Amino acid sequence: MRSCKSFFRDFLTSLMYEKAGEEAGQLQNLKIKMNMLGEDTTVSGFNRTMSITPDFNVRFSTITNCMEVPRGDRTVLFATVHHLYAIDENQELFPLVFGGKYRFVYNWKEDAPEEAAFDLEYLAGNTYLTRGSWLAPGERKRQITGEELRAGADSVISPEETVYRFFWALDTEDEALFMENVSPDIQITRAGVDGDSYGMTNISETAAFMAEDKQYYSQNQYSVHIDRTEFADDTHAVVHALRLYPADTGNKHRGSQNKFSQFYNEIFTLELEKSDRWKVRRAVFKRKENPVPYGYRVLEL
Repeated sequence: MRSCKSFFRDFLTSLMYEKAGEEAGQLQNLKIKMNMLGEDTTVSGFNRTMSITPDFNVRFSTITNCMEVPRGDRTVLFATVHHLYAIDENQELFPLVFGGKYRFVYNWKEDAPEEAAFDLEYLAGNTYLTRGSWLAPGERKRQITGEELRAGADSVISPEETVYRFFWALDTEDEALFMENVSPDIQITRAGVDGDSYGMTNISETAAFMAEDKQYYSQNQYSVHIDRTEFADDTHAVVHALRLYPADTGNKHRGSQNKFSQFYNEIFTLELEKSDRWKVRRAVFKRKENPVPYGYRVLEL
């Protein structure tokens, strides 16, 4: 049986390509709530919005932080996604890059997608292409919450799913979700661009850390690729991850020759412990830039 994730990939493909095959064609009338548009739209409606220039010959999406939550006959999927629309001409790339959070619901009883929502979190590159059709930053409101990501007493959540929830909570300043996924003696250390570092040493500093973190990254988005998980035993694990950073379209970051590369600007090391469930006890964020080449239409990291 197909997974909810595979239907979500079809959905993303249908957003980028109006004629994307039979599977994507079935999604054309799916309603979507997008916080950068003045009213709800459909997949086919968004296709028309993105036909503002017929010259886009590069369309590409990258999925990270993917989490699935079962809800009876439905599965609710949450993910961070980056979209690249670009004109590749004469070995130069003219990109429009945007990304944010998705919520996607699949109804297994009806065997059909039920709803989708998207919160735009950043927009970069040739942003003039969206003027007049997308709402200005101050008018966009976050509509996707982390309430459904809260585990509940009997939920079994892996170290990787715990890490994704940890970063989702930091992104959205969701203190309840954050506290559910960390130990009371949580320690976070982060190195800044100027060599300084900041962090927190216990859960009582959560609000202050989140406020400082948002100030550090005005468009904060922890888009995470988990590289590996190491288990010392059944109750101790270390997760090694990278933070994807696609929004900087200038300098050497986007060009005709590296249009499918993924760029990372931080390395994460997270130590987790398990009693009733996995929780993050220590997290270290180090800055390091590293491009990694990929070449897929829809990529999941």
